[in-house]
Amino acid sequence: MVSETPLERVELVGFHAASVVDLLAIARSASPEEVAANEEPARRWLRGRAGISFLANLSQFEVQEISNCDGFEAIRARALIELGVRAAKAGHGEFKQFDGPDGVFKHLRILANDRQEMFWAVYLNAKLGVISVREIHRGTATATLVGVREVFGEALRLGAVCLVVAHNHPSGDPTPSPEDIAITRKLLEAGRLLDVELLDHVIVGHHDFRSLKSLGMLD
Repeated sequence: MVSETPLERVELVGFHAASVVDLLAIARSASPEEVAANEEPARRWLRGRAGISFLANLSQFEVQEISNCDGFEAIRARALIELGVRAAKAGHGEFKQFDGPDGVFKHLRILANDRQEMFWAVYLNAKLGVISVREIHRGTATATLVGVREVFGEALRLGAVCLVVAHNHPSGDPTPSPEDIAITRKLLEAGRLLDVELLDHVIVGHHDFRSLKSLGMLD
């Protein structure tokens, strides 16, 4: 027999098996008595949203709206959401070895939910072990903004033998743009001159990715 309220359902199945609606209804409530009344507002919040990835990038106003609180309580709610996002990222395990673009997507999937375009570099040793993962640029990634100096200066400082770069498309579509291809060619040429090989450029979308190497754009 299905329990009638979100609180009863969560008590029955546990937090790990609870639905997003039930969790949001509880999150919005200041007392157990309010939970049932917040079930429908929680449903309204989820309509038109694919999954719960939107929770990773809520504005403070949206946190206030979704949590039904303001002031310090809204700040606290936002901090708890951020901790949840980071815990999910940490759950993928430490990025120790480059094993292809799918591994980059797995470990940098947190980029998929960001509203800003971010450009990262994964620096590797001769055995493809990960030396460091660094954010290079935040904002629109163009060939003029993502420079050779930033990417390869760090590679030389770390003693990296090769590297992989990755960035996200806030639109969710990982299809390479002309700017993406231009950046890749620029970095590829610089890597050949500096003897630091560019192994791949991975573009992260909301649900999948594109590898420019797999598309034949690093040949």
